[in-house]
Amino acid sequence: MATNDRCRQYSPVLMKKLLPIFMVMVSLVSCAPKEYTVKQYINWNVLFTPTSSAVSREESMNQIERYIRDSIPSAIGAIVKGLDFRIDSIRRISCICDPLLVNITADIIIDSSGGAVKIPPPPPPGPGAEGSSVAYIDDNDNINVTSLDNPFSKEKIPIKTPTKTEKLILAIIDTGIDTTKFHSNLNGILWGAPGSLRNFLPGSNPFDFFDDCAGRHGSAVAGIVTQQFGKIYPSLMILKALDKNGVGSIFSVSCALSYAIENNADVINTSLGYYGSPDPILKSYIDLANYRSIGIVTAAGNTQGGHPVPLCRNSNNDGNHLTGSRLFFPACFSDDADNLITVTGLIDTLRPCFYQNFSDKYVSVGVMNVSVQPNCCAFQVPFLRNLIEGSSFATPVISGKIGLMVLSSGRRSNAKSYLDAIGVLKLPSGAASSSIKNGHYIKY
Repeated sequence: MATNDRCRQYSPVLMKKLLPIFMVMVSLVSCAPKEYTVKQYINWNVLFTPTSSAVSREESMNQIERYIRDSIPSAIGAIVKGLDFRIDSIRRISCICDPLLVNITADIIIDSSGGAVKIPPPPPPGPGAEGSSVAYIDDNDNINVTSLDNPFSKEKIPIKTPTKTEKLILAIIDTGIDTTKFHSNLNGILWGAPGSLRNFLPGSNPFDFFDDCAGRHGSAVAGIVTQQFGKIYPSLMILKALDKNGVGSIFSVSCALSYAIENNADVINTSLGYYGSPDPILKSYIDLANYRSIGIVTAAGNTQGGHPVPLCRNSNNDGNHLTGSRLFFPACFSDDADNLITVTGLIDTLRPCFYQNFSDKYVSVGVMNVSVQPNCCAFQVPFLRNLIEGSSFATPVISGKIGLMVLSSGRRSNAKSYLDAIGVLKLPSGAASSSIKNGHYIKY
């Protein structure tokens, strides 16, 4: 960094004359070098076409890096004049199981007095050395779950029998699993051999799927799934794509989806999501699952900002209506994705759960939980001392029942057709019938 000209060297005699002036100005002029900090960072996902070669993918990534180094500074400089900043630390991470999916990040180091700047959007997909190879480039948004601290009890989730069948693979993409919260024979139904991939969070041990989330969100979801089965269980594929805070990204979830699809999962549970715009990369994996006749069951989402007490509120909450201006994904892909089922909870046949999203356009089915207490959307999971509530926990009810139906019938089909097969009921005319597409619901 160049020396500040206010701090150039002066002769000892001149310094004695200037010293009183310098002492007065010391609080006004700092001779220390400027402090720089990372104000923002670029975080993009790149999805390549299936026909792209390794050579064309590498050339395309090099082009994107050149865009970051050359075009981003110019774009920012044109908006904010005189801002002192630089692009630093460009990094690439490839999906551990899918060479077509790459995440690229870069730090923007800015003079700490310069404030924040808006990052320009990623470039449009461009041709590589061998023709067009990039399918999509988009921001790597966070995907998360609502998971509050919940004290543990000494109870464990029962597994009635260690028998599993390879005829049904049920994948759960979540925070992982804490096997100590289940009876020991859970290990008998877990999918995969030693060395199978389990963790899709960048920089994590790919074989470690331990659920370190405070409320054990993924473990609770897995527990509700397993309770839908009797003598024979599915092969349970646990894929960790969310961290201890219940936060992952489009990249980690898409990477886990890719793995579940390529390993021929029959049903995939995703009790997670984000508010915002549809992400084309996430949608492409849902479309791929549709092509492979793999059903995805996902959560409708909950009130933003967590679930204040009391849980058992039985009033309406119009603020949780999913509309064209309030979208939650992947749930809202269900409007045009035949393999995607979106799940919410119901208080009763007239009202959706107060803290959960609803829509007769985007939500496929409701779960009315009558097993805990009437008119309450809460669930009881044995290893948690307190009740839990949210569309995250209504979702595995449907995943498990669909999995059991697929296991019994021995076939996969359009996931929306599964609803009638698992014995859903039809709501009477009223408020709740306008909260769920076709009025489908099930008592649990």
